[in-house]
Amino acid sequence: MSTPGSVYSERMGLISRLFGGGARGRGAAGSSGGGEHAVKLVIAAGADGIAAEEGFGERVYALEDRLIVAIEARGAGELDGDEFGESGCVILMYGPDAEGLWEAIAPVLETERFAAGSHAIKRYGGPGAREERVDLEWAG
Repeated sequence: MSTPGSVYSERMGLISRLFGGGARGRGAAGSSGGGEHAVKLVIAAGADGIAAEEGFGERVYALEDRLIVAIEARGAGELDGDEFGESGCVILMYGPDAEGLWEAIAPVLETERFAAGSHAIKRYGGPGAREERVDLEWAG
């Protein structure tokens, strides 16, 4: 049985294709920019919020598990993986419609506290398509 971290690590090669490399070529009907839509969560490290807490990695994996359940329940796409660094963590999700993906995950995100600078980017199509930033600096 794989742990959440190992499952996400196995899928990390997909991240560069979502936000910087070539598109996957699975364009969605009605997508405004062609290619897959995506939501990228940037969880900033800071003095408050999830990134500052002991066991940051475990908290992120627990959040990812809840995001996966929400995404699958709505048939909105899938969680691709995560990247950890000194400044925090990035979680990537993709699906046929960025707005539908956001609507699936927003209720989960609203239960968390995020440090200043944390945000989501909704991308409406493949790399280079229109993007919309949503700040995640609410109290949770």
